[in-house]
Amino acid sequence: MENRNPRSLPPASRPTDAGGDRTTTQKRIEMPEIERFAPTPFTAQDLRGAKTLQEKLGSKVPADFNTEFFWARWFRAYNGDIAGIEKKIDEYMTHRRNMGYDGVDIAKFLHAHPIAKATFERFAISRHENDVFSGDVMVFLQKMDGVELKEIMKAIPLSNVLHSYYVLQDGWQRAMLAHEQKTGRPAGVVSVLDLKGLNLADFINPLSTSAKLARLVVKIWSEFFSENLIRLYLLNPPGILSVIWQCAKFIMDKRTQSRVVILQKPEDILLHLDKEAVPVELGGLRIDESGFSHPPESCCNPPKPVTNGCHYDQDKMFKEINLQGVPDLKTVSVKSKHKHDVTKECKEGQHLLWHFTINGDIDFEIVYSADGGKTEESVWPRITLTSLKAPEQGKIVCKRTGQYHARFTNSTGGWIPVKLHYGVVVR
Repeated sequence: MENRNPRSLPPASRPTDAGGDRTTTQKRIEMPEIERFAPTPFTAQDLRGAKTLQEKLGSKVPADFNTEFFWARWFRAYNGDIAGIEKKIDEYMTHRRNMGYDGVDIAKFLHAHPIAKATFERFAISRHENDVFSGDVMVFLQKMDGVELKEIMKAIPLSNVLHSYYVLQDGWQRAMLAHEQKTGRPAGVVSVLDLKGLNLADFINPLSTSAKLARLVVKIWSEFFSENLIRLYLLNPPGILSVIWQCAKFIMDKRTQSRVVILQKPEDILLHLDKEAVPVELGGLRIDESGFSHPPESCCNPPKPVTNGCHYDQDKMFKEINLQGVPDLKTVSVKSKHKHDVTKECKEGQHLLWHFTINGDIDFEIVYSADGGKTEESVWPRITLTSLKAPEQGKIVCKRTGQYHARFTNSTGGWIPVKLHYGVVVR
């Protein structure tokens, strides 16, 4: 929902007749109406639901998250489904703990963490400090010019991008909460994505690398942050609008599609956001002289190009523990609604390493058990993955002695099983 707050034109811009008389034949000059985008107000039902969620689930989140507006967003996103909300809150908080970004400076984390750093240096995005607002919406910027998704996925595993996206959204969440504490009004996030340089053909095929990547990123947005990122503005669309919307259908559900607005003229973003939140490059006043952005008028960092020397080395992680390379792989088929566990006995201080490729969507996680499987605890967060250009790899330090289960779950409803090639070792 956009709040319509037309800004008055100066007297010299208003059409008038000589002497101030108007005639029936004169046509009024129509000027574009400025629509400052704002979050949709919460209903009384949303706020009552938020109070219920706060009472039932408040202990599961950090104190600064446990606010009326935080829970109102979850209540609205899941239409009051408390069980569904609890499940997703548990997954979200588990991801924060296991990845180590709970209770830390999120901007410093994004710049320093090896997974996040290796991901975001490949994308042209605005600063992680998240301190630029238009009214009550934080404005994030991204450019596709010079960003080749297919090439990026030769340099890093897909899981790097997905884990990093959780952290990025968490930073936005914190910025919203801080703004709400300051103003007492609901906040949100808008993303301005400049599509200049994007090859639309990469997204027409739903099985392409770019389409699969976008679909799984949007899945995280839809399941965890749909009421945070409330508008996505697409600038400089690279083709016919009907084709763009057809591509969107492959990537996002109808509710998420409703968040997307395509602007044919980039300068039209000034009809939706304050000029102070829009880069000079797009006709606004925003400029970033921190040294992060180049040029400063773009307010986005230049993406690091992918060269042949940047392609992912699947043997490197294993050579670091004195193996010759990727271990011998096993192959299994995981049927719909089934899981496959690879169980390893580990001692405190040992490393658990994994490598796998799949030909469909699989939920992957690592769980720990001290009592032979009677109770379990997540030690590597569960996310939905598929294989793109690079294999999926990772490692953790086993902090306790016991059983560690590399778990592959086929949560899809299709009748074709997912073929999994994997290797899991302990050192």
